[in-house]
Amino acid sequence: MAKKRAAGDGHDSTKKRKKAKKDSPFRDVAVRGTFALLPHCLDDVKGHILRRLHALLMRHSSALSGVPLAVRDVKLAPGQTLGRVQGTDPRIRVAVRLRCTVFAPQTDCVLPGRVNAIAPNYVGLLVHGYFNASIAASDLRPLNFDSGGACWRNNEQKVEVGTLIRFRLTKTHNEGGILSFEGVFVEVVAQGAGS
Repeated sequence: MAKKRAAGDGHDSTKKRKKAKKDSPFRDVAVRGTFALLPHCLDDVKGHILRRLHALLMRHSSALSGVPLAVRDVKLAPGQTLGRVQGTDPRIRVAVRLRCTVFAPQTDCVLPGRVNAIAPNYVGLLVHGYFNASIAASDLRPLNFDSGGACWRNNEQKVEVGTLIRFRLTKTHNEGGILSFEGVFVEVVAQGAGS
């Protein structure tokens, strides 16, 4: 009987891992694309493609429905040995395939954020060290603003600059390819260094 329980527990943890991965804001995506390169790029096709890909990192891509964070395994597409010229366009089109890690959080997912600003009407956060987020005062319940301590608190929790919290994503903003978020407070994960 104990063996069956242990096997059942293992099965449950597998389900939890699959659910956690499904709910993750990070996706690993296989991408096929075409790059139009000028003739001087033919001396180092892969290097020029990598530089162009790196210039696209950390900015929202509508084609990927998220923010590309990293690219890897960049290769010419199968059957692609040479580039193609179309009409009188001097650029050479080269088809490639690659893998890309994309940050694409969906509404209602829970994200971590480190508090970087406190005010009476909101809390500012930094998500994964890069993305800005804010939680309005009305979405910080059950916390109340403590002007004397420059923090938000209740009997059990204290939110100040440096505190790591979790919040539920309610809205995403995209300004020129830079994402920012709004959300609702969920819980304190860890107090900041000053606590």
